[in-house]
Amino acid sequence: MMLFLMGVSFPGLLLVLFSFVLWLWALIEIIRSDFKDSSQKIIWLLVLIFILKAFSLIHESLKPKCYDAFPQQSRH
Repeated sequence: MMLFLMGVSFPGLLLVLFSFVLWLWALIEIIRSDFKDSSQKIIWLLVLIFILKAFSLIHESLKPKCYDAFPQQSRH
């Protein structure tokens, strides 16, 4: 119930958790994998981090401007 008051819906929370688990799984797989060249591991780690940042920027640019999870109350 508290999540709904903060502007987070249950499906939205599930999507965030799924995305985090998927990202964490990819990170673990990259670290555990044996590459022919050690630089390939670094490249894949950078690609994973870049994808995370790119999707974060895309989300920020596409969300409605009037959306604010924690609206400021004006004090007159």
